[in-house]
Amino acid sequence: MKCIECGKNIELTEKTYEVNKNQAHIRIENVPAYVCECGEVYYSDEVFERIESILSELDNTGNKVIDFNEKNKSRP
Repeated sequence: MKCIECGKNIELTEKTYEVNKNQAHIRIENVPAYVCECGEVYYSDEVFERIESILSELDNTGNKVIDFNEKNKSRP
């Protein structure tokens, strides 16, 4: 795959996804992502849907750290 910003090749790796939501800082570790050396990060539709699912499950009462892989293991 090529980066849409710079045209260089992108590599599949794991990244930390962080977001502020409802006055909480949420951190999801070990998220599969396609990353370019220019800094662009891409997530597959499946991964992004899982991120959205994780975020919707949280009560957002404080800072959270989630391991993407652990969350996947607990799902049927």
